[in-house]
Amino acid sequence: MIFTLRSAQDLDKLRDALQTVPFEEAGSRSAVRAFAVIDDADYVSAMQGMQRQIRYMNALFLCLYAAVMLIGTAGAYLLQNSRKPEIALMRALGVGSARITITFLLEHLILSGIGTAAGALCFLAASGGVNATFLSLIAAYKLCWMAGSGIRISKALRQKAQEFLAEPE
Repeated sequence: MIFTLRSAQDLDKLRDALQTVPFEEAGSRSAVRAFAVIDDADYVSAMQGMQRQIRYMNALFLCLYAAVMLIGTAGAYLLQNSRKPEIALMRALGVGSARITITFLLEHLILSGIGTAAGALCFLAASGGVNATFLSLIAAYKLCWMAGSGIRISKALRQKAQEFLAEPE
């Protein structure tokens, strides 16, 4: 009896055929002389290729995630940089550094929350599930966004208002 599997549906036929034949275990001697030899070289080759592709995709995703995090940090920094006149005005009016920091970080937290929620809804619509990686990526992105904002705010608060406004964009 010879089976050639052309599709996954043929596996049921093979299973049924193998259950009707008694087989002898390797290394033992009995009256049963039926053996099954399964040539799975093509299967093993295909699986190795798929595993290699999965490794490449995982590495690519890590690079993509890192790029998105850097873009988030740079975007928040540049967005905060465009707010120089407002920071200078607040400092000139005597608003404390802590109040300025809290005001702008809270604003950026709300903005990044709206963007993250929109991105999460798109992801959920496309994939249909949430896992730990998804949640950790959201947290990492928000952390990078807030870091970009915080770096620019702290840099702005270390300068005098006049120097801050005279600085080129």
